Amino acid sequence: MSSAPRRAAGGSVIVLVALWLLCIPLRVPGAMAIVELGGALCGFAFGFCLAMVTRTRKPALIYLWLAFAALTMWPVLSDWPAANPATIYAWPGAPPLVYTAFDVMRIVAFVIALIPPFALLGQHGPDA
Repeated sequence: MSSAPRRAAGGSVIVLVALWLLCIPLRVPGAMAIVELGGALCGFAFGFCLAMVTRTRKPALIYLWLAFAALTMWPVLSDWPAANPATIYAWPGAPPLVYTAFDVMRIVAFVIALIPPFALLGQHGPDA
């Protein structure tokens, strides 16, 4: 396996940790970790399902994996895991966008976490 998929996977993990560090000024690292991990697990499952689509040539299995991929999006779209914005204690005069950090982190973690399984397990290239 080339080193490019491994670099993509490692870079994704580094970005997720760096994004989690942004919650320290908000003083909610525990709640943000739960939200970020929930979104990342769903994204990882989504990327795995898409990687499995690239590995099969049977139409029934392709549609089955796509159905599983669609199911992994449900928790993110339904705001799972739930986070209470009232628990964010931002600095005085903080902009209102600070309070949407949980919703943004859930989606960003989903998108970033789908990269490693797809990069490592997906078949990238023309059919032989």
